[in-house]
Amino acid sequence: MKFQNVDISQLNKHYEKKRPLSLRIVDVILGIYILILLVYTVFCTIFIQVEIVGHSMQPTFNQSLPAWEDAETSKYKDIAFANRFEKGTNGDIVIINTKEDGAVIKRIIATGGQELTLRYESDGFYYFYVKDKNQSKGEKLIEEYILNRADMNQEYWQRFRDNNYDLIISEISTKETTISIPEGKVFVLGDNRKVSNDSSYYGPVDSENILGKIAFSYAYDENIFVYLWKQLCLIF
Repeated sequence: MKFQNVDISQLNKHYEKKRPLSLRIVDVILGIYILILLVYTVFCTIFIQVEIVGHSMQPTFNQSLPAWEDAETSKYKDIAFANRFEKGTNGDIVIINTKEDGAVIKRIIATGGQELTLRYESDGFYYFYVKDKNQSKGEKLIEEYILNRADMNQEYWQRFRDNNYDLIISEISTKETTISIPEGKVFVLGDNRKVSNDSSYYGPVDSENILGKIAFSYAYDENIFVYLWKQLCLIF
């Protein structure tokens, strides 16, 4: 029996030429579909999608939501994506599971082992200072993200003090209160300090309950494709 050498690449080319155009189009569409499905699966594995409800993180999120409008029924709900493999640190916005409100979005102000001071200053407002164990002096937080600096008043100090009373390590009348954040805990606040239900009410929360760090978000009247297009335009 005689065998003839066959060039497989030539056979493939011949096969492709013989296949109908419609089948080749189906192959391309199927390939694109599989690629999209793969990307979507990886995306969902990494990120948690959340709908942001309420006023507590204004102006960072839900900027268009009026103060008088019911947050639950409002259409003004921004969308955010949290990386479930990142827990975040000071200044980061995270999704955290709380006993009081379930899963909420808040900003980390201080972490376990740090000292957090709320201090009255000459402009008539209170400011936070964070101090690590190895620091002799706390670092002032320049919180440009909060909705209204006027909300950082004596009423807010009273709330902070009373609801974290067991953690106080030093105090100077109504001028300054310092608490110690226990190891394994994080102190989280909303950017809209006046209305946010956060650690100023229920104290530090367990860091193990952080579900993920917010990676990106887009406004209620956009969609993910509009957002990605804008980001692409910024790059190029």
